Amino acid sequence: MDIKPPFYNPPYDSPLEDDFAFNITKYLEPSLSLVPQYEVDTICGKFRIDFVVQGPGGLTGFECDGKEFHDRSRDEWRDAMILGTKTVNAIYRLRGSDVYYRIEDILYLVSKWNPELFSMRGLLNLETLASDEVKAAEMEVPRSIAIVTYKTEYLAGLRNEPVHLRMERRHLQSPRGKRQFWEAAFRFASEIGGGNLDDVIAQYRAQKIGSEPGW
Repeated sequence: MDIKPPFYNPPYDSPLEDDFAFNITKYLEPSLSLVPQYEVDTICGKFRIDFVVQGPGGLTGFECDGKEFHDRSRDEWRDAMILGTKTVNAIYRLRGSDVYYRIEDILYLVSKWNPELFSMRGLLNLETLASDEVKAAEMEVPRSIAIVTYKTEYLAGLRNEPVHLRMERRHLQSPRGKRQFWEAAFRFASEIGGGNLDDVIAQYRAQKIGSEPGW
């Protein structure tokens, strides 16, 4: 009989989320809580984060993006509104294929950005299980993007097409003298009084187009 951590409580909203929850709870610091479907009230409406890890240092969010054609631009705006509330310190965006096939590599990267979320045993296990490729990955700042190429893995039926892991971390802390996109997006939404997110995005794009030379 499997013994599961007390904060793993399936079923969740999807098999993808169930898989993520099962795996992350094996490595988390036991004193922390994993909260599913965490709701945040923003100036552009209420949004739910698939999971947040709740601890003394605040909230860290995780979004499991299972759709093949996810609207990354809208997701970035959505995350901007959430970060603007200052209730969540960071939001990780994880692709479904990476959760299913490279979960230890994903959590290894998370442990490099947020080691306080993991137990000492969890950190040691991730160090052992992570691939050589992910250990050599460079994570961009300030947007914090990790892209890992697996030279020994290939997409089914396609030769010479290496597999990639891609993970983004949007966060409150900006390097001195630099701004992140979420700050500009939230400022614009605030200036026009918030409202429906898609309308806010449309107004922002119209303003950008109108300010370009020739318009």
